[in-house]
Amino acid sequence: MNPYAPLFSHPVDLAVASATVAAWLIVAATVLRKRFRAVPTRSEQVCSATALAFLSLVAAIMALFAVGLVFLAWLRITSVFWVFWQLLYLVSVVCVFWVLPIVSTGLTCWALVGRWRLGFSSRCLKLASLGFPALFVDAALYYWLCYAFARDAA
Repeated sequence: MNPYAPLFSHPVDLAVASATVAAWLIVAATVLRKRFRAVPTRSEQVCSATALAFLSLVAAIMALFAVGLVFLAWLRITSVFWVFWQLLYLVSVVCVFWVLPIVSTGLTCWALVGRWRLGFSSRCLKLASLGFPALFVDAALYYWLCYAFARDAA
């Protein structure tokens, strides 16, 4: 299924996915900020914590897609759990293909400008730039899951 089809591009879907991502990043970055106490500037602390929160969200989506691939597509386990999984799956698809690329671009630009103007560490830049490869893995898992469902339907 095309992730840019009308099913995944309705404005309400985009608003819900954007609000979900924003809430995740705010809460997780606040919690993870204490891991970066040794970083000298507050801006770099927040950038690093937000990048780590972003990577944790991408990893959670990876796990969600992997659970669907293994237990739903390959093992064909039936359960009431799949109703809730499908809701998370739909929001995750909108996030991976619509919301998270914009957030990843913003984080990478923040780290680049911070490195250039404020002397951010290279660790912050590396952490922020891991977003695109992680999103690529999420997209690959999505297409693998779609392929597994299409193969079973045929």
